[in-house]
Amino acid sequence: MKNSINISISMPPGFKKELEGTAKEENRTLSELIREALRRYLINKQYEKLQIEFSAKAKVLGLSDGADIEEKFDQGLHEGRI
Repeated sequence: MKNSINISISMPPGFKKELEGTAKEENRTLSELIREALRRYLINKQYEKLQIEFSAKAKVLGLSDGADIEEKFDQGLHEGRI
């Protein structure tokens, strides 16, 4: 991988063996597996932040449940705002 850096991490020996086994099963390197795990973690954190932000905005708009939110979302799509 071009433009990459090396990072050292500590983990229990059993965990490393489990990761190596999973990497082997998926025909991937340990680095690929860990990068994917970290990528998914960061995406999940971004999603959580968006949920909190959207929930706060929905509250301000007086939207109380999933149906209200879905209706506003559909309306925004229809009107080209989303």
